[in-house]
Amino acid sequence: MAMASGEQLKNAKIAVLDLINENKEVLFGKLSDTLTREAKESKWAEIAEHAHALGAFPWHRTWDYLRDTTWQNWRKRFVEKREKKDKHDSTGQGPRIVYDEADLLIMEILESLGKNGPSSSHNNHTNQSAINNSSTVSNPNGAHINDINEVLEIEFDIKNETGNLDGERADEHLLSMNGGDDLNGDNYDDEDMVDGPQQDAYEEDEHTGYQNSNYVNTTTDENSQQPKIISTSSLSRASILRKSAFAAVRSNRKRPASFIVTNTLESSEKELTALKCRKIRAELELLQKDSYKKDLEILQLERSLGLPASDVTRKFYRFPRGNSSIVNNLSNR
Repeated sequence: MAMASGEQLKNAKIAVLDLINENKEVLFGKLSDTLTREAKESKWAEIAEHAHALGAFPWHRTWDYLRDTTWQNWRKRFVEKREKKDKHDSTGQGPRIVYDEADLLIMEILESLGKNGPSSSHNNHTNQSAINNSSTVSNPNGAHINDINEVLEIEFDIKNETGNLDGERADEHLLSMNGGDDLNGDNYDDEDMVDGPQQDAYEEDEHTGYQNSNYVNTTTDENSQQPKIISTSSLSRASILRKSAFAAVRSNRKRPASFIVTNTLESSEKELTALKCRKIRAELELLQKDSYKKDLEILQLERSLGLPASDVTRKFYRFPRGNSSIVNNLSNR
């Protein structure tokens, strides 16, 4: 297959962004009775097929990679470009920034969804969730662990080599397994993105459209400015982020470390609870059948001894006329 030119890739990217813009209400809409998760995923898969055909998206990648990585990287690059442009427009510092057609499409998508960049919604969501839905534990190192249903997030302040704060955060966001779809940040689904020291490992090459899936930048060695490289062919995405975050802490305690540990127990706990409920219902049915059998035995004894019906057996005499087969069968024994 011939390598697509830079202009072809650019046009293909614009075409994909057009599709995302046209279907943004479905792709980023809040889940409801009329908008299901299956419908959202189906629309992403449809756009991924178009992206494959246009050459804007690697054939070996699936729709969720388009949603979770490709789109997030496109958006992140635009937000960074917008910040530089705003800085130049307000202070005159830095190079003059001009938006291209792809930038304008991304800006239209974000503005129509009420977006103001990657840091405006996720932090508010995290803080509010921690208040409403979490228990906070402080460790001796000053890190706070927020147990937010399925997410544990640990954040450390970033410091530079001299020990001064560099004014940034290294937040690495994994998509929640069952996060919400609120576009204003109340829930989390399609709007959060991969960021932080490892972000370059998930950014696609602008000239080839393919992601480097073999190696990932983690952190710099104490005695070297060269980045450490680790193989990721057998590692999951979550493992890569966790290993990278811990490597940064070990190599330099002043370096950033922020990661999310996804709780995988909730789904299995739900399945176990459902099984227990079914078992209890089955046991209850057996007890009811056994009780009914005992009542029939008491009825038979009463009939054989000529005793009147008791409170236990009176229910067997309440059959409608012509439907007293139980009592008649017992009387014939």
